[in-house]
Amino acid sequence: MSTQEQQLCQSLSKLPVRFEYRYTEKASQELLRSLFRSLAGGSDDYMRLLFPDGNLSDALKLSDAQGVVEGAGYTEQARGKRCGYIFKPGDAIYMCRTCDTNNTCRLCRQCYESTDHKEHSLRRRICTGNIDCCDCGDDKVWTTPLFCTIHS
Repeated sequence: MSTQEQQLCQSLSKLPVRFEYRYTEKASQELLRSLFRSLAGGSDDYMRLLFPDGNLSDALKLSDAQGVVEGAGYTEQARGKRCGYIFKPGDAIYMCRTCDTNNTCRLCRQCYESTDHKEHSLRRRICTGNIDCCDCGDDKVWTTPLFCTIHS
């Protein structure tokens, strides 16, 4: 076991005692700090890549630390890039059996509405919380280019 793995194991084993076996907000933050430090291999340089301003905020959300803006994947800067929208519970997920290569390709509503699927074999489902993301812009998973007006 590596030194980093040993440190994580020690941290995880001591955490319950430190917080008197109560999973509080502070315990949650300490757990996330330990996990992020382990993910970064204990390197301050890697931690700065995850948290650019060097501030491990109380929320410890990477999206906040990295300045992610909701909906940025649908702006002009998204052109030529993969969508990658991560579906949330309740989101509609579109699947085009005609266009995808292996029946696992997904489109978010915005990308589906921005592509042409006339007379295609389509399925739609509602996300239940499983981790899925929009495959728009990933040319390897589609039989033909989608020509999404957002990402093409």
